[in-house]
Amino acid sequence: LSVLLREWLTRCAEEYTAARGLPGLRIALNKLSPFRAVVADVAPEAARLLEAHDVVPLLLSTLRTGVFDELGWPALDETYTELAAEAATASR
Repeated sequence: LSVLLREWLTRCAEEYTAARGLPGLRIALNKLSPFRAVVADVAPEAARLLEAHDVVPLLLSTLRTGVFDELGWPALDETYTELAAEAATASR
């Protein structure tokens, strides 16, 4: 069973390092979390992948994308339209 666990942990670590956004990273990390006490002993390659992975670029990318998503938020667009109409009425 240790071989199967090692292979599975390594695949999960590869999913973690291949994640394109924080949701994917979180899913992979949630799979690995129950095994955090044994991953270094059972799957040293998985531990190496996890330790070497820099999540800062992923976080920056997600935050930048999130800002654009917020700017496209429908409630924000509706509020802007209402405020613009009120401002136009008030300036007449």
